[in-house]
Amino acid sequence: MESELKTDTGKTLTTRSCWSCKIEMGDLFFCPSCKALQAYAEKTDYFRCFGLERHLQMDPEKLEETFHDLSRKFHPDFYQRKSQEEQQISLENAAILNKAYRILKDPMKRAAYLIGLAEGGQEIPAEAPADLFEEIFALQEGLEEVKALTPEKSDLKLTLFTNLKNTMEKLQSRQKEALREIEAFFPQWDMLVPPEKDQSFTTQQMDCLQKMKKILSQQAYLERMIKNIRSAIGGR
Repeated sequence: MESELKTDTGKTLTTRSCWSCKIEMGDLFFCPSCKALQAYAEKTDYFRCFGLERHLQMDPEKLEETFHDLSRKFHPDFYQRKSQEEQQISLENAAILNKAYRILKDPMKRAAYLIGLAEGGQEIPAEAPADLFEEIFALQEGLEEVKALTPEKSDLKLTLFTNLKNTMEKLQSRQKEALREIEAFFPQWDMLVPPEKDQSFTTQQMDCLQKMKKILSQQAYLERMIKNIRSAIGGR
């Protein structure tokens, strides 16, 4: 069970009891007394899975190195002769770690996850970029025309497919631009993260997150449109 301890400086530390020997311990992977493997703490977010602050700027090579190190620590093969409890913990920890790595290694998913932490896990809605309304309207018309095509209209089909592919390339270029835009906010966000592990979000942090959320909302819409095009042209 987790509990919180306030230090003299006001910093909050997470403590819990070892499931095996019941001693009070910090947020560690192995009990310092009986050496039993510990499950990730109940409130552990994906950043803390890797022992990281909630920073958005990350060294991908270092993240991967930590991932492989922790994967070895949790690998079920090492616990085949351990207790049933530790075998189950190793499986659960490995599953959480794998999911955390998939999220944190992707800049867009990393930012979206952080926004979810701040907003209680709400899904980011898709929002069409205002400056692409004309292209999107033309795209939707093109998709409807493709659905209505008959086999004998092969020439028109080729033209429509070419137009859709050109539109898809434009949307993919816009996606790359969106990635650059959101990564530009990462240094600003990291400066707002306090050195202590305070899990609350300040007004300044929420303002920064809302700006990133708008970009992610448009990114989600672009991704949906690209999927629609791929479906319509059959992967061409």
